[in-house]
Amino acid sequence: MEYAISHSALAKIKADCVILPLSSDATLPENLPDETREAVKAFIKAGDFSGDKGQTAWLHQPPGLTASRLFLVGCGDKSELDGNAFLKLVGQVSRTLQRGPVKQAVWVLGSVAVARDTEWQVREGTRVAEEAAYRFDLYRSKAPKAATLKKWTFWAAERNNGLKKASNVGKAVAAGSALAKDLGNMAPNDCYPEYLAKRARQLAKDYENILWDYPDDIEAKAFLVNRLWLNGRLGSSITSRQANEALLQQIFAVAPMHPVHHYRIHLWDAKDSAERVIEAAVKSGLSAPGVAHMWHMGGHIFERLGRHDDAGWQQEASARVDHAHMMRDNVLPDQIHNYAHNNEWLVRSLRHQGRMREAVDLAKNMIELPRHPQYNTLEKGGGSASYGRRRLLETLELFEQWGELITLSKTMYLEPPTVGTERPTDRAERLYLLAKAHAY
Repeated sequence: MEYAISHSALAKIKADCVILPLSSDATLPENLPDETREAVKAFIKAGDFSGDKGQTAWLHQPPGLTASRLFLVGCGDKSELDGNAFLKLVGQVSRTLQRGPVKQAVWVLGSVAVARDTEWQVREGTRVAEEAAYRFDLYRSKAPKAATLKKWTFWAAERNNGLKKASNVGKAVAAGSALAKDLGNMAPNDCYPEYLAKRARQLAKDYENILWDYPDDIEAKAFLVNRLWLNGRLGSSITSRQANEALLQQIFAVAPMHPVHHYRIHLWDAKDSAERVIEAAVKSGLSAPGVAHMWHMGGHIFERLGRHDDAGWQQEASARVDHAHMMRDNVLPDQIHNYAHNNEWLVRSLRHQGRMREAVDLAKNMIELPRHPQYNTLEKGGGSASYGRRRLLETLELFEQWGELITLSKTMYLEPPTVGTERPTDRAERLYLLAKAHAY
C-alpha cells in the first residue's frame, strides 16, 4: 500500500473513505465541517451508532465532505486509548477495508485521545495497517485478486515534518515482518538452512550497497554490523571483529549514544575481550532507556568480568522497565520478550553477591506469576515458571538450604505440577535435589 500524510481541510480531501474513530461519548472533532457534524449527530441520535468498542457504521455521501464515504469506528467508553487498543483498531479497520470497494482511505488522527504521540501513532499505525494486508501467495496456482485498498492517508490537524518519516519507518518494519513471514510460510524443502544463509549474506550485501551510495548513513552501518554478527549463526563467521569495530566507531563519532552499543556488546562478549567494551555496557541502557533489553545487555559484560553488583544493577533496571511496560500496556509478564530471562539472570547475580534470601524470593516470585498458556508453562523452558523453579533449586542447593527445599517441595513452588507436565530434565533435577536434601 501507499501511505501519505495530509493536513488539508477535511472538506476538500478527495478519497473513497474518511475513517473517523469515535468514543461512546460521541465527541466530534472540531475540524469536521459543520454539515458533517450535524449529519453524524443525527445518525447517532437515531440509534445507528453508539461508539461501542469494535462497532462500525458507514455514511454514504456524507454532507460537507468531498469523500464518498464516512466510516465511523467505535472505540468504547475509555477517555484515552492505550497503544495496544489503538493498534487493534487500526488492524481491524485495515482488514475491513481490504475486503471492500474502497481504494483510498483517510484516517483522522486526534478524533480520540491516544496515550502516545502523533509520530508513534503514524509509525505504528502504518506498520499495523500494512501487516493486516499481508498475504502469502507463493504456492497458489492462480494469483488471487489484488486487494482494492491502494492508499492510506493519515490526516493530522497540526503540521509535523516528522510524520512522513514515521510512516516510512513503519512501512519498512512491516516489509521486514513480511519477509520473515514469507520465510516461515515456505515449505522446509524450499527454506532450508543453506537458503537462509544465502538470503542473510545477500542482506549484508544490500546494506553495503546502501552505504556505497550513502556513506554517511549511520543506520545502514548499524544494521550491517548486526547482520554480519548474526550471519555467524548461519555459518558465515566474522573474519575480523576489528573491521566491525571500525564501523561502530564511525557511528559513535556521529552519535555517541546510538543504541548500536547493543551490537558492540555482542561483538566482544567473550571472556578474553569483555573488558574492551565496558563503556558500551555502561551506555547501553542509557542509549535506549525505554527498552528493557538494552539494560540487560550491560549485564552480559559485567557478569563476564565478575562485577556481579553491576550486573545485578543492570538486570534490576531491565525489570523496572518491564514493569512499566506491563502497567502501560496491560500485558502479562511473559508476554514481554525476555522478561523471564532478565529476571532469572538477576537471580544468578544476586546469588553471586551472596544475597541468598533475595535470590530465593525473586525465584519464588517468578513461579507465582500468571501462567500464560502460550508463554509461561512448566513445559516451556524459557518461561518464568520453568526458569523460576530451576533458579530456586540451584540457589537452595548452592547455599545448602536443605530444610527449606524439603518444605517448599510440598508447596506450589516445588511440588509436582497438578496441571501439565514438567520438562523431563527439570523433573529429574527436582527429584535428585529433593533426595539429596533428605540425605543431608
